[in-house]
Amino acid sequence: MCTKLPNWGSEYVLHIGDSGYITLQTFIAGEEFYDRNTEKTSTIKFTNVYFKEFIKDNKIEQIIL
Repeated sequence: MCTKLPNWGSEYVLHIGDSGYITLQTFIAGEEFYDRNTEKTSTIKFTNVYFKEFIKDNKIEQIIL
């Protein structure tokens, strides 16, 4: 399971039956990161997996034998 943050990536219009791949980013509590808004280094408080992007499969309309 992963969390989709509202300010990461673009909006995705997903439909039942869509197939593809997702990219994830894992954060581990205690790691440090740079916050661009405050221009300071902060510490991650919770371990979590975050959804970054959905990459749709290219559908092949014609079957080639």
